[in-house]
Amino acid sequence: DMTVATSGGATRLLPEGYAFGRLIEYVEVGAQPQTFNGKPKAPAPEMRLGFALWGQGYQEEDGSPAIVRPWDMPIGTNEKSKAFLLFKKLNYKGTAKSFAQLLGEAFLVKIIHTKPKKAGDAVRSVIDLAGFLPPFDPVTKQPYSIPAAPDELYKLFLWERPTKECWDSLFIDGVSDAGKSRNFIQNKCLSAKNFPGSPLEAMLLALGMPTLATDAEDESAPPAEEHEAPVAAIPAAPAG
Repeated sequence: DMTVATSGGATRLLPEGYAFGRLIEYVEVGAQPQTFNGKPKAPAPEMRLGFALWGQGYQEEDGSPAIVRPWDMPIGTNEKSKAFLLFKKLNYKGTAKSFAQLLGEAFLVKIIHTKPKKAGDAVRSVIDLAGFLPPFDPVTKQPYSIPAAPDELYKLFLWERPTKECWDSLFIDGVSDAGKSRNFIQNKCLSAKNFPGSPLEAMLLALGMPTLATDAEDESAPPAEEHEAPVAAIPAAPAG
């Protein structure tokens, strides 16, 4: 489950509230099928984001951050699209033109808990996409001291400019309890509607690497109404 932070291989429910965070992952996965009100729409390019979180209840005992990823979303520039609204939130400096240019930037990240839809469903800790705030103390207006993320946590994959190193960083080893590969990110790219003839296909063919998706376990599909949270108020300083 790529939406829930893990600790020592076990899922961990993060507390609701604000954490210190940095954007550490931006991965483009190509054109994916879309639906609206249950009806198919034209495929659209999608992306994955990842945030490293620090603060009481978020970071590990050794000080390393929890990693939380929102659901994959279409890369849309419509004024009402989730990606466009999210980019406006994250681009508070007004200096970036793309999500990739925001890698390493610090934010206040709001974590909320989902409500189980039926008996047996687990409560999940997810990012409130409307709740991002600049990393400044609301009283002093001074920036919070947010740790730098280790270099090995960063991931960047650009659909039109793939590299072998970036592609290899997307690989997830292992199989699920059902015996399926956990390598669903690479598989999602390989099954993208615009993979044939893409720079990614050309690179993989040139390197003699696999170009066919395998039967992979993908637990990243979101509930339809996920992320419909209201804009959040200014928080108190995160504990840390």
